[in-house]
Amino acid sequence: DDHSRDDTVERAQALNLKAIRHPHNVGYGGNQKTCYMEALRDGATIVIMLHPDGQYDPAIIPEMIRPIREGRADMVLGSRMLIPGGARHG
Repeated sequence: DDHSRDDTVERAQALNLKAIRHPHNVGYGGNQKTCYMEALRDGATIVIMLHPDGQYDPAIIPEMIRPIREGRADMVLGSRMLIPGGARHG
């Protein structure tokens, strides 16, 4: 939670999700760094970063992590910019 004033943290906790609160706004990049560090501390071997506003379809996660699980890649990046008009969907 990037120091929001709404009930974001409470909603996440109600769903049994781990919520991390920043004491002040750290911005998009700061949030990403916090999430990556927490995932590594928790022992994650694969980390997926999705925007929470529906820009990306979570149904493609298994396809995206397949190269990592099969040892063919260390990292996989996706881009909605590759789809004509995709930038307008987010």
